Formats: sequence, C-alpha cells, structure tokens
Amino acid sequence: MKNILSIIGLVFALAAFAPVLVLAAPPANDAFDSPTVLSGFPVTANGTNVDATLEPDEPLPVSRWWEDAAASVWFRWTSPTTGPVQIDTLGSDFDTMLAVWRGNELISLELLADNDQFGGGGQSAVFISASADVTYQIAVYGWSASRGLITLNITNDVTSKISGTVTGPDGTTPLQGIEATAYQWTGSWWEWFNSATPTPTASTPSAGYPPAPTGYSSKTGRTATTLPRFYDNAPDLDSGTDIVVPAETTVTGIDASLANASKISGTVTGPDGTTPLQGIEATAYQWTGSWWEWFNSGYTDANGEYTIGGLPAGTYRVQFEDWQNGDYLTEVYDNAPDLDSGTDIVVPAETTVTGIDASLANASKISGTVTGPDGTTLLQDIQATAYRWNDSGSYWEWVRSDNTDANGEYTIGGLPAGTYRVQFEDWQNGDYLTEVYDNAPDLDSGTDIVVPAETTVTGIDASLANASKISGTVTGPDGTTLLQDIQATAYRWNDSGSYWEWVRSDNTDANGEYTIGGLPAGTYRSSSMTGRTATTLPRFTTTRRTSTPARTLSCPPKRPSPASMLPWRASRRRPRRVLWP
Repeated sequence: MKNILSIIGLVFALAAFAPVLVLAAPPANDAFDSPTVLSGFPVTANGTNVDATLEPDEPLPVSRWWEDAAASVWFRWTSPTTGPVQIDTLGSDFDTMLAVWRGNELISLELLADNDQFGGGGQSAVFISASADVTYQIAVYGWSASRGLITLNITNDVTSKISGTVTGPDGTTPLQGIEATAYQWTGSWWEWFNSATPTPTASTPSAGYPPAPTGYSSKTGRTATTLPRFYDNAPDLDSGTDIVVPAETTVTGIDASLANASKISGTVTGPDGTTPLQGIEATAYQWTGSWWEWFNSGYTDANGEYTIGGLPAGTYRVQFEDWQNGDYLTEVYDNAPDLDSGTDIVVPAETTVTGIDASLANASKISGTVTGPDGTTLLQDIQATAYRWNDSGSYWEWVRSDNTDANGEYTIGGLPAGTYRVQFEDWQNGDYLTEVYDNAPDLDSGTDIVVPAETTVTGIDASLANASKISGTVTGPDGTTLLQDIQATAYRWNDSGSYWEWVRSDNTDANGEYTIGGLPAGTYRSSSMTGRTATTLPRFTTTRRTSTPARTLSCPPKRPSPASMLPWRASRRRPRRVLWP
C-alpha cells in the first residue's frame, strides 16, 4: 500500500491547491491470480499500474537489465486464432516494459517474449506466433518508478522481420538464450530498434519492424560462454553488414556462429575475509585508451562467487559494488578505492581467469526522514542523493542515492568516510521543490555532513515546500489534433552561464496534455519537441511564463509559432543500462 495523490487530489493540485494524500489500493489486476481477462482478436484493453506492486514470487524477464522492472499488472488472453501476433503498449502514457508468458502458475511461468523499448520509444512491443485456444499471460511493468494509464493492444503482426539461427564455434551446435538485436541507421549513428532471443531450437523468433525499414545490422548479446558478433562475423556495428528489409517481409538466413568467450571469476567476502557476500555486483572494465569503459558484469551467489563472461582477450580491471544494501564499500581489485588505482587483469583468449577475489570493508550511511511543508506528512518516493566535492573538477559529484519509503525514510549506504551534502528531489510527481540539507535551495549553499568511517549518520531530515507547475496541451499544425509523447521542457535563464538552462521535462499523454512539476517561482520558457524519429518540428514558446509559488499555470493549446532555437541541455533522466555500451 502506498501514499499517493488521489485523482481528486491531482485535480485540486492542478487548481493550485496543496496536495492531498490518501491511502490508495493496488489495481484489481495487480496479482497474477486476478488478471484482466481478454477475449477476441484483435483486442484493446485499458488499465493502470498506479499503486501496482511486484509479488514476492513473481518472475522477471532476464534477457535485459530487468532490475528496473516495477509495478506490474496482469492480463490473460486466450488466442482464438493461429498465426503471427503483435502485443504492444503503444498509446500508454508512461514508460512501459512488457512480457508474455505461458503457464498457469506464477512460480513456473515460461517466458515467450519481452521488450523494454520498441523503436527507441518509451512503449513496448513483442511478437509471438500464437496458437488457437492457448492462453497467454501478459505482464505490463513500469520502468523504474514509471506509472500511469495503460493501453494494451493485441493485433495481427504485419511488421517486417529478421530471422536466423545462432550456433557455437563449430557452426553446428545451436545456442539458446542468445539475444539478437537490430540497429537502424539514423543517418548519423546506429540506433537500437528491437531485440529477440532464440527458441529452444535456436531459431531466432521474429523481431518486428515497421514497414520498409532498411539498413539494419544485427548483433548477439553477451553471455558467459560466447563472444558477441555483428552480422556478418564483424566485431562491431561500424564493420557489420547491412541488411535491407522490405515492407511486410521476413528476411531469413541472418545466422551467426559465435566464438568462445573468456571469463573472470572469484569470491567476495566481508571484512573478516571469510563471510561470503551475496548480491555484490562485479564489473569488468576495459581500457579504451582514454578511460575505463564498462564491459560486462556478474553478481555473487550465496557462496559469494561470481563469474563475468563474454570477454574477448584483453586487459581489464574489476570493481565490486554493494548496490543492494550499501552495507559495504566499493572496491577495485586488488584492494584499491577506484579504477585508476586498481590492478590490471590480463585475460587471454578462451580462458577463465580465476582468483580475482575481494574482501569488502564496512560502509558508512546517511539516513533521515522527508516530510511535506507541514513537517508531519511523510513523503514517499523522494530521491535523497549524497554528493561529495570533487577538487580536481570543482563540482559536487554524485555518490549514491536512495528513495524514501512509505514512512518517508531513506538510507544512503555504500559511503566511505568523508564530507557530503544531501539533496532531496521529487522526480516522480514534481509536487515538491528540490531542497538541499539543511533547507538550502542548491548544493553550493547546503550544509556539510561529516561522515566518519563505518558509521550511520542519522537525522538528516528535510521538510519540502510545495512546488509550482506549468501545464498545457500540444497539438499538430491544425491546432486540433492532440499529440502524444511530445517532450515539453521548462528552461530558466542562467545569468552566470548566459544560457537557457534545463529545469524539468514531461511528455504529453494520449490527450496531448503535459504537466511540468517541481518548479520554484521564477520566469521560464518552455519547448515542445519530439524524439529522433519525429514527424513534427520542435518549438519554443515565444512568451516567458512566470511561475508563482505553489501554482499550476495552464497554457491553452495553440498553433506553434516561430521562435529562435535557444541553447538547451538534454533531459536529466537517468540513462538506462544496456547490454552493449
């Protein structure tokens, strides 16, 4: 159960009243045993994942970095037909993740297909070969803290496809679980488009594409035993072979024979050098000539053992991090505080380098409670972030973050001894102003927090003020057609840097509406722009909009008018982890 703004509270907030917190219930289809049952074909269903949860025994897809999957709801569909089917969340108003399973019990589901982003957008799509009278379990997740209104579509699959077979070094042994990813040329770079994983027969399931895409390249994912390759037997995208895909066509024979990979393995223990630590991330970094670049990772098991696979021959350094609990300090092999002072690990071809062990020291922590303006109302999902001054770069450097729970409490772990400042941000709803401890508007004017070694510093609390918001509607050139997934961004003039500085963004929903929250009082300019595959031109408002304290300014829809393209900064949204840097 979570404390969130009710629909009524949202309406009042948009009318410039203070937020109203109520105790909300999960959606009716939050649990696997109580799904929304769908019938017919094609079929479209609507729903929400606001206040949805993950069940204790709920499986998550593993073909990608699915630790960010959250807030799932379930749909159940029995196919009345046999043939290719597209299942997607296109039309949803938040960043979704999607998986299709087969089976009747939560703990024994078989994953058929999953997808995070389809075509570079925030929604998802999967493609399956459906069989008549077979029941499919469909889970829709929110990426990270994303929640909103769901549109789930089940339709005929009329997309183009790429298919092939993946084998081992002998060219014969089929390999299961290898991810094949298609990249499309944008004119400037190769952009991820869609992925698929092989069936038990190692024949890659169809990966769907829009009509008549051209110039695709395909790669395999990193696994513990084989090296990634791009079609046709190339080491990277730039040297790969183009695959021209006509409309409504399946291009077959895009096969790969993967070479054996090298590995790094070891054991991670606590400060006593004996107690095995589970859930520690071990990451291999490779030197690019200018920096240490992430290459691949593995997690320790109950015995403290890890294996990092998919490595070509080369020189690496391995970093150990306790992201799960923050009880232990980050360390680089061999007992170094950072990558620059770590020890090189030379990895020959087709070899497992063992004995890369670590004994992690206890970490310090910072904890506290975050409340609303009244100093009493507990705030959930407020991000608390610890920053440390970087002398060489002369800036406040991100160290670690945590979100407040239902009791408004947070704990930032994994900290070495040092001096920190803590910033509080309402990224989820934008109902409250960003604040730095102790009641400061920014990091430069915040209060230092001295953290001794192996100590939890408590009482680093905050009482956040209500924020202002800017809202409006975005339409097409006719001034009537509502546009979805248009990014609206608020900018504020930076006097010291003499540029318009990014403050906050929001995407339009199915009604073309957006709300940019978390704004302090001030004068702003707002822009509306689409992504790289856009069909509309970005536009900036020609008039400045002054946001007053704790108010929502409603901007009526209007036809875009010409404006000078002002300098802008990209969205601060946390980048998604990908398998291939």
